[in-house]
Amino acid sequence: MNGTTRVFLLSAVFFTLSVFAPADGFSKENAYPLVKLADTTDCYEASLEYPVFGQPALDQSVRGWAEAFFAQETGELRKFCAEAERNPDSPKWEFGASPQVFSSNKTVSIEFSVYTYTGGAHPNHETLTLILNEEGKTLGYAD
Repeated sequence: MNGTTRVFLLSAVFFTLSVFAPADGFSKENAYPLVKLADTTDCYEASLEYPVFGQPALDQSVRGWAEAFFAQETGELRKFCAEAERNPDSPKWEFGASPQVFSSNKTVSIEFSVYTYTGGAHPNHETLTLILNEEGKTLGYAD
């Protein structure tokens, strides 16, 4: 299990606790401006939105994570498109991620609702959570 997987697993637990334990001071907020990353080809359409908090260190961390994740996912789509024998009449493949922000006075938890469609009966869905402190440090087990 690599470090990113551990952070995501921990963040899923942390997110669950934050939703079911509102006495911890967490609030659900959607008032932050969003930046949208997008890429479209003949084979796929991809987009990812991430929040901007107006705190340079925190924003840099979120932007870095979002850009890296988007590059990874669009790279996979490009690879699949190059290798696949797709019917040109079939729908474009899709990737999308949109955030939900939960915050306290010292941490921010961003839940990304992710979907991917590469043909078939239905898209795939997953939830990824990124947890950071006010300095933009990704929080892990020891934190």
